Amino acid sequence: MGKVEEVLVKVKVDGYGEVILELNEELDVVKELIKKIPFSSKVEVWKEEIYFRTPLSGIGGETCLKVDKGSVALWPPGRALCIFYGISQPYTPIVPIGEVVGPLHTLSELSQGVEVRVESYQDDEGLPLELRRRGLCAARRIRGGEESVVVNLKVKGFTLRFEAYEEEYGIPIEGEPLFKWQHDYSSISALRRIKEAIKDPEVRIDINEEGYLVLSSYAKEVGQVIKVLSSLAQAYLKVLNL
Repeated sequence: MGKVEEVLVKVKVDGYGEVILELNEELDVVKELIKKIPFSSKVEVWKEEIYFRTPLSGIGGETCLKVDKGSVALWPPGRALCIFYGISQPYTPIVPIGEVVGPLHTLSELSQGVEVRVESYQDDEGLPLELRRRGLCAARRIRGGEESVVVNLKVKGFTLRFEAYEEEYGIPIEGEPLFKWQHDYSSISALRRIKEAIKDPEVRIDINEEGYLVLSSYAKEVGQVIKVLSSLAQAYLKVLNL
């Protein structure tokens, strides 16, 4: 079976920033959606899902009733594009078309009625392009006025999501949150178990800017990023017992 052709799409959310989607370009319905870009819409929120109406006149394709966290799908009754950032499931059957690139936790900040604009992703040189040349899904995005590179890494059938920050002094890299850190016995107990699982001296147990516990590391230069991502991925697999 050949490699599935993917296309990157940018969703610009008013007051939030950008969400990058990787869509399966081989699907006819995705080809039709791409033809409608750019377009604007308004967010609807349901459980751990956001969705918004598209200009599509109809949505065809193979449907399913179960999705993974981070899935992107089209909902035929509402002619809507759906982003599942948590564990909630579709209301009725949907057509899966791709997934979100990068960590998902801040998508819970989006509120009902906020405006979005769907645009083509414009490629650039640098870290995202280098990572894609090596087979990873990566893109540059802006959120909260800060630029970063979001990356998806598939290991053992599981999608691990990372965010890298290109600085003059190197590239800090954070993984997706494990849980919201609290100074209570439950969090301290979980932290102890995570420490026992992490043996790599280059992988750190850290807190991100939103107060979530994550695994993080650092690459001195672009050429080291793949190695660092691999180390972080192995650490996450151990912590998640996958």
